[in-house]
Amino acid sequence: LRPHCLARDRLRLWTPATPRSREDHSGSIVALSDDDVNRIFAVLAHSHAVGTRECYGSGLLVYHVFCDSCNIPETQCCPASSFLLLAFVASCAGLYSGRTLENYFYSVRAWHLLHGLPWLVNQAQVSLALEGAKRLAPPQSSRPKRSPFTITLLTQI
Repeated sequence: LRPHCLARDRLRLWTPATPRSREDHSGSIVALSDDDVNRIFAVLAHSHAVGTRECYGSGLLVYHVFCDSCNIPETQCCPASSFLLLAFVASCAGLYSGRTLENYFYSVRAWHLLHGLPWLVNQAQVSLALEGAKRLAPPQSSRPKRSPFTITLLTQI
């Protein structure tokens, strides 16, 4: 499920234990060939820039390390419950900058969407948790404010 690969390839190559459903909204199987399904996956896999895929790959690794450390079964990692995702955010709060943790959270979302699995998250609670995590971010995770550029400085350049 999680082969050794570059961070930028993790979203695509790390497959959830629960496979993509080929059912429509009424529960009927959609008659598409494997080639059609693979083409859909290939297009979705290119929806993020390389830099974003690298960042999201790192976030996916952190998420799986969290799940493994809590002995969460693969079938509960994806699709993930709101409660599990809140626990993930809470476990990372104070360790990462707010922006980094936000990216890590959204990497799990991207992984769910790419593999066609439901994203059933209470967004209001998650927003609160991410805001709380920003406030708990270590001070060294953000740079001090710098003086603005002035006309004098610009003329010196």
